[in-house]
Amino acid sequence: IGTANICFFPTINLQFSRLGVLSFDSNCRPFDTAANGYVRSEAVSVIYLQKVKNAKRIYAICPHIKLNCDGYKEEGITYPSSFMQSTLLTEFYNECGIPTSCLDYIEAHLSLIHIF
Repeated sequence: IGTANICFFPTINLQFSRLGVLSFDSNCRPFDTAANGYVRSEAVSVIYLQKVKNAKRIYAICPHIKLNCDGYKEEGITYPSSFMQSTLLTEFYNECGIPTSCLDYIEAHLSLIHIF
């Protein structure tokens, strides 16, 4: 599974800046009360998934994955639904049966959550 984000067009950064969603000090602070926006960046990410029986090495086990899509919202696509986020997390932890104290890694972006 792979993905890439490349910021080819500076006008998009300008649009996000005018929307007021970019960090004024160029720092991202997710889940922090001092958060004042986010920083756009370029990245290439890849994760290779394989069945345990076929693997030569196991670096991590992904016991549960869940995602949702909030669909159309009057506030716009960049505004997550706190109700749907809460519902997703509640369902996620109930389904996987893993206590939050045992989590090593959480990736959270647009309602996408993976645990390892």
